[in-house]
Order: sequence, then C-alpha cells, then structure tokens
Amino acid sequence: SLALRRVDYIIYAGTPLLVSRGKGSDIELIRKIREATGIEATTSVTAEMAAFEHFGAKRIAVASPYPANVQRDTLDFLRANGFDIVKEASMDVGFHVLHDVPPFEIYRFGRDVIQSAPEADVLYMPCPQWQVRSVVAAIERDAHKPVVAGDPAKYWSALKSLDIRDRIEGCGMLLRSLSEHYETGKPSSADIRQVS
Repeated sequence: SLALRRVDYIIYAGTPLLVSRGKGSDIELIRKIREATGIEATTSVTAEMAAFEHFGAKRIAVASPYPANVQRDTLDFLRANGFDIVKEASMDVGFHVLHDVPPFEIYRFGRDVIQSAPEADVLYMPCPQWQVRSVVAAIERDAHKPVVAGDPAKYWSALKSLDIRDRIEGCGMLLRSLSEHYETGKPSSADIRQVS
C-alpha cells in the first residue's frame, strides 16, 4: 500500500525485531520491501550502521533506553556486523513510558556514557521512541564525538539516497554532513575524523 501512496523511500523502524533475528535480517527485509514495492528502502539498524561507517567508526559506545533482552540482542547484532562495543549502558525504560524520559536526563545519560569511553569512535543512541533527537547536537558539542541516533540516522539515509542535500542544523553532525559534502564535493572533516 505504500507504493500506491507514491512514496519515494521506505524506512522500517523496528530495530528490536530485526536485531532479535540476527545478522542479515535487515538486509533480507530491505530486499523484500524493494521486491514488493519497487521502492528504495532501509531499516533503522541498517541506516545506523551506515552512519557508523560514514564516520569511520568501529569502536562503539552504546547508550540505549532498552530493556536487558533488547540491549543484549542489539549488542550481539552490532558485534556480528563487525563493530567493537567498547562501552554499553541502558536506562532500561519500559516501551510505554519512553516518551516520558525528559531530554535533560537523556543528555546526561548519553554524555556520561561517551565520556567514560574515550576509546569510542562514536556514541550510539538507538530508538526513536525517546527524545534523543533533541539532545544529539548538545552531546556532540560537549563530548567532542559524533552521536548516531535513530531518527537522524534514518533521515540521513533517506535524504542521501534521494540526493537531498539541504542544510540541516541543530540535529548533529550526521545530518549536517549532507550539505557539507554537497557544498564542497568532498567529505567534510566530520566525515573522516572525530571532532576535536
């Protein structure tokens, strides 16, 4: 039915289901969506891993809201895809109250995780259900490391695929990199190294 609505891109946003099914489940789902609709697609976790690669990140610090079983599956999935988890922490928030976690608590949690992992290339904060998008830029500013979060990574993947290069400020390095790359014709400094 999405194809009938003439969408240009499809994003499957159910990370817990995909990571519970193991490595390759995201790629298989994308293939099925493309075959069924003829439309380019991604999943949350696929877009997030592409964002890690965009930053040249292999060593990941994870700060999630997930309960223990989803946290474990997420870490296993990332490891199976070649990423080294150097630090991990979870707020262990129930799904039905994720939206109630105030942004300042998310900021403090993410900042503390990345600051306790100086060897990490990037901070990963999955899940679009909590208000992480609103604190990405502040964590990056204060921790001097890129942050890959659910919504910004999905939007980045879609916009990049559709060759939309508008300047997007206030949402972190990943979305900002769309226009930086387009304006210069080469990767930005944030694309190839951590911020100092």
